[in-house]
Amino acid sequence: MNNKTRLWSCAWISFICPVLPILGGPVGTIHYPDLVTLPPSDIRIDYDPNTRRKLIRFSNSIVNLGEGPLEVAPRNNPNNGTTEAY
Repeated sequence: MNNKTRLWSCAWISFICPVLPILGGPVGTIHYPDLVTLPPSDIRIDYDPNTRRKLIRFSNSIVNLGEGPLEVAPRNNPNNGTTEAY
């Protein structure tokens, strides 16, 4: 490793190391997801002529602002064709 590479590595490590505890918390901290619902979009009113009802339709998005991932474990039920998620 030449001097320029060594200097660059030391500079990078000295910059990143103090920031890591701030980003991840203390060692052993559990990182949870933090799900937040965004405002609805594509809002519209539809009319169903069969039921003669007005329907509000919209799109919905959810974002994870937490430090941890959202992990979902599906369980498929072949008897009734449904899926449960835990």
